[in-house]
Amino acid sequence: MSDLEPLQLHTTPRSGETLRGELVLQAGTAGLERVTRVEIRVRGMLEYDDEGPRREELPGSEFIRDRPLRGELRIPFDLNLPRDVPPSYQGKDVRISWELRASLHGITGTELMRWSRPLQLAPGRTTRQPQWITPRAPRGSSMVAASTWGCLLVPVLFCICPGVSGLFGLGSGLSSGERAVGIIFCLVLIAAGVGLNFLFFGKARTVSKFKAASLIPLAESFPLGATARLRVFLELTKTFTVRGGRIELFAHEEVRKVRSMGPVPVQLPAQLTRGWHQFDVELPIPRDIPPTFRTHLTALCTLTLQFEGYEDMQLNASVKIAPEELDAAG
Repeated sequence: MSDLEPLQLHTTPRSGETLRGELVLQAGTAGLERVTRVEIRVRGMLEYDDEGPRREELPGSEFIRDRPLRGELRIPFDLNLPRDVPPSYQGKDVRISWELRASLHGITGTELMRWSRPLQLAPGRTTRQPQWITPRAPRGSSMVAASTWGCLLVPVLFCICPGVSGLFGLGSGLSSGERAVGIIFCLVLIAAGVGLNFLFFGKARTVSKFKAASLIPLAESFPLGATARLRVFLELTKTFTVRGGRIELFAHEEVRKVRSMGPVPVQLPAQLTRGWHQFDVELPIPRDIPPTFRTHLTALCTLTLQFEGYEDMQLNASVKIAPEELDAAG
């Protein structure tokens, strides 16, 4: 074969769109008269490193023609690329690559010739807006509260255990006065341990005022370049004075944070009174961050609420970023 590229593309390869091109053969190439089958495929490869280097093939598209060439030197093809496939991505621990491959086969299925070329698959374009959903308000203790109380469990038990041990270890040989002093000492020790933990872990004082707190995306996924909308649910046991709030977007590659977007200020009421509250927050999604893909490329929204006299409160929500862009004309 000469330097002429056999696989020629007429359109830019994009997720969810049709890839058009043609396989150009040269006259006089030996073996063309024996060709009875033409296969043209797009396939992707995901390479990542968690417990060691791994490879995973991604579904693409294929074009198959079962008939002899009969002197044809140009074979046009159309390949419909799936919308949900991730675009090309080159990171530190994750790599997504795409390839266009063509092969000619004889009557027995033997492969006679093969060509391939790498594809730079770009995110597809769409004017379709996210389909909004109405999340249900949570009830009861939030995961944020549970995680904070979980952090307090070990030091609290550390302070309580000596007192409890002393309380139940008082011997019968002690006088009633000595026994009363021991019980009072144990109770003081328990109260001091709990009080010190509340003092040093001020966030627990904030979380304890929330019966429920959650941050929920209002769509299954958000396209690149769109504005992500999320709903905040808060159930308070007292009135808070609000100093401010901000929302941030973090892109992660495996467990590594590769890009952060924000912080973006959030407009909040000056006070949040006791009872139920819900409000929406928005965050623009940049076009140049990697779209999410399974567990290898993820995105996390973090909302920080600042209250007068209390530690900051943080709510987190995982969001899906679709491998597509909003059409500029839309």
